[in-house]
Amino acid sequence: MKDLQVSTPELFLEEELTIKKRIEFISFISGIILFFSALWCLLPIFTNNIDPLKVLAPAVVALFWVGFIPDFPIENSTTRSRIGGTTSIIWIPVLVIGLNSLLEDSFKFLGSILLISSSLILLFCSRKILFGSFKVIRYRTLMYLVGIFAGFSVLVPFGFEEFKIGYLGILFGLVILIFDWFGSDEERLIRREFKQRLDIIEGELLIERSKGRAVDQAASLVLSASQEGHLDPNYGLELLNRAKDSMVRVIRLEKDILEIKKDSELIINQAENITPLIKNPRRTFVQAEREIELGSLEESELLFRLSKKQASEIIEWWEKAELAIKNAKKLLIKHDGHAVESLHSQLIEAENYLENEKPKLAFDFAISIPAQIESVEENFEITSELFIEVKQKLDAAEGLNLDLWHKNHFRASEAISRGDYSLARGLLESILRELDLERESMEKIRIELNQRSKLRSKWEILGNSEKWDRYLEEIEDFAKKLEWSHASILLDRLVDNLEIELESFNEANELLNFAKKEWFSLREECDKKGINNLDEQRIYGDNLISNSHKKILTGDVQEGLNFLGDLDLLMEKLRRRI
Repeated sequence: MKDLQVSTPELFLEEELTIKKRIEFISFISGIILFFSALWCLLPIFTNNIDPLKVLAPAVVALFWVGFIPDFPIENSTTRSRIGGTTSIIWIPVLVIGLNSLLEDSFKFLGSILLISSSLILLFCSRKILFGSFKVIRYRTLMYLVGIFAGFSVLVPFGFEEFKIGYLGILFGLVILIFDWFGSDEERLIRREFKQRLDIIEGELLIERSKGRAVDQAASLVLSASQEGHLDPNYGLELLNRAKDSMVRVIRLEKDILEIKKDSELIINQAENITPLIKNPRRTFVQAEREIELGSLEESELLFRLSKKQASEIIEWWEKAELAIKNAKKLLIKHDGHAVESLHSQLIEAENYLENEKPKLAFDFAISIPAQIESVEENFEITSELFIEVKQKLDAAEGLNLDLWHKNHFRASEAISRGDYSLARGLLESILRELDLERESMEKIRIELNQRSKLRSKWEILGNSEKWDRYLEEIEDFAKKLEWSHASILLDRLVDNLEIELESFNEANELLNFAKKEWFSLREECDKKGINNLDEQRIYGDNLISNSHKKILTGDVQEGLNFLGDLDLLMEKLRRRI
């Protein structure tokens, strides 16, 4: 059971750690074997006085490989690169050593076959690990080149006087190297297209610069393409396309910029005739001319169009904004108070926009002021009418507690005097709502209290009538204090609770009468069967009927129902006896 409680991720982690420990153990054993194999290869140097160069190569390969065995259990990009690079270098020397012994006796022939097989496995691993992008293929090719030199170093001790079959391993490595360098690039066609496009655009740049055209932006894009495109030809082609578009725009703009300048200057002159104080359009226009001198035609075009837009806005909206501000000032002079304070701020903001040469915004702010003033005046009229209406109703009200409403009415008067018509209107409307509600509550309470005898008759049949009398007295006390709304809430609560209790009482009485009928019928059957009045169960049943009747009459309906439940169980037992 304890093993079943272990979560699935913990089981996977434990299994992974177990596998990792096994791989580390195998790597350790392999390293020890390779180390002693290297020592065994070096042993003839000390025993038979053999030339060290003839046995040094296998020992060096073995020791070199021992250094990379600890990387096998670790799976990350660094170890994969190291293992891939090592296999790319080692397979050629191993192949050369194996081929050199291929024509020897049977024992050496077997070792040669093992070495050649190992070399091919290393080649397969190197191509399996190092694959994909152009950078990785180039890295693998360079490692093959290092491996070829390592293979030559293996052949050096044997001399070059006679042909060695190991040269075939060098030749095989060269063939794979050449294939990878020239034939394994999947983007070769795109790179060729990129180089051709780069040469063409660089020539076009020289021609355009000789004509004095400003193609600095295109030149910058071409420079970036020449730096990045050899690694990512698609991105390089994209940069060249953008450079080409930039040159086309410069040539086109050189023809159109004078017309754009002339049109913009004409519009600016018209705007300055309307108001000589404006500065922004002319300032933008001068900046555009400076950009032409600097050779940035695209930037100058944008600035010319911006100056034209600024001047056109002034021509269309300046006079309208001035007139709207003038009318708003005339209207605001006639009004003061809290209600129009925000409108004064809005007028100041409109004037600031006009000073900042933004006449459209100034017009939008100023033109809305008359409509808002009209709304303020309408609100004032409604509030004044409400004020008079509330005063009349308060003066005519009788039997109500008016202290709070008189205070709110006075607050509304102060709000009107300082121009805060929204606050005054809210106070007056709340007084009217509460006044109507209080009057309705007063009429309702008075009607019910005049019929209190009818109300009392509803709970006289209940055993807890004193409780309901206290509730009614509480309502009468609040009515005397003129707190009619609270008294109305208490009355509604009393009526609702009384209806619930009367309904429960009637249901309990029906159950009690039914239980009595069943009990008396059962008693007759008990008499016939010889179960007399002295029987304990019959005595207990009579007590249950009596207690239930008392509890229901005193208002403890739930307790009475509990007794009836016990009686039902008792009757079932008696029926079994009969």
